[in-house]
Amino acid sequence: MTSPRFMLSCGTRPEIIKIAPVYRALRERNAEVILAFTGQHWELAEKAFQDFGLKPDIRFEATYPEQNDQQKQHGASNLTYLGARLLTNCGNILDEVLPSVVVVQGDTSSTLMMALAAFYRKISVAHVEAGLRTHRRCEPFPEETNRALVAQLAETHFAPTERARQNLLREGIADQSIYVVGNTVIDAMQIHGGQLPLTPSESRLQDSISQRLHGRRLIMATGHRRENQRSAIGEVARQMRRLLDVDDRVLLVWPLHPNREIVRSVTNAFEDLPSDMFERCVIVPSVSYGLMQWLIRHSWLTITDSGGVLEEATAIHRPVLVFRSSTERDELVESGAAFLVSPSEIVDAYLRLDQDEQAYTRMTNAPYPYGEGDAAEHIADVLCGRR
Repeated sequence: MTSPRFMLSCGTRPEIIKIAPVYRALRERNAEVILAFTGQHWELAEKAFQDFGLKPDIRFEATYPEQNDQQKQHGASNLTYLGARLLTNCGNILDEVLPSVVVVQGDTSSTLMMALAAFYRKISVAHVEAGLRTHRRCEPFPEETNRALVAQLAETHFAPTERARQNLLREGIADQSIYVVGNTVIDAMQIHGGQLPLTPSESRLQDSISQRLHGRRLIMATGHRRENQRSAIGEVARQMRRLLDVDDRVLLVWPLHPNREIVRSVTNAFEDLPSDMFERCVIVPSVSYGLMQWLIRHSWLTITDSGGVLEEATAIHRPVLVFRSSTERDELVESGAAFLVSPSEIVDAYLRLDQDEQAYTRMTNAPYPYGEGDAAEHIADVLCGRR
């Protein structure tokens, strides 16, 4: 009997982070593994590959042209171009590699198009982080619908929680094809024990932040979601400027997603800062996984719309405010580890936590629903027929 050939697909930095432990676990079982990078964000991905000691066996670019204002409003043109480019390239990869099983992760266009290309070739698809739902088809957009579509294409579903399993069952997914394994984000955090070498420039940045942090609270902000780019992220930035003014203990660190509209919205909000606020405001380009983990560990509070950052921060009991109206990670909100807020509520939410020590402590002590860091082991056991 021929041993299966696995192809692991990733197209963004969060996918690399969450697929890396699966790659390692499969290799430890002497499985044949091909790592394919579908190329959505190479400028963010390269360091992530290095951090986990990985090099993609196959890599291609999936860029798309600039949009005009009407296209941005509808959000369709770039997704159409990106999807078509990805589907073609993913098909070419599969025809070259001829894997037995394609493993995809999460909810991006890369995930959906690789799963679809595999389905067209009758190649088995395994979906890592399956079953997350907001039950609002355009929140987040297009990720919520991407996940639901991948569920219909996949034959094996690795759900992080029992709730995710129940979501899949309600959509008609066969119970015997679903495995509740936890989330590989925890596995990734444990691989390096929270310690990763930084580049010289990032080491200097970390030292600078450390020096400014004495006697202050590190508040980290991130934002990238498509539905938040037009107005919400700019409003979050204005609220963070207000927070710098309200509390002189706040040290704000904001690693910027490279999207030009996000960069413009955030930097505009912090123009002409008074000198005392300028000293406490660190707006930098997107940082490596290692430095991001350091920032999370030293934060008093994280403000984000990122699912990955939410999972990482709450895993080490750092409170999070999520500026979204819904989340596919309801378990973290229900546990009390995170709150959903509108951008306009951020300062008030901060002040409530500042004034209520017990409320803050409850957030730091909230239970964590995504396992203990052995998700990749369970996934590899299933894929290799050991479970």
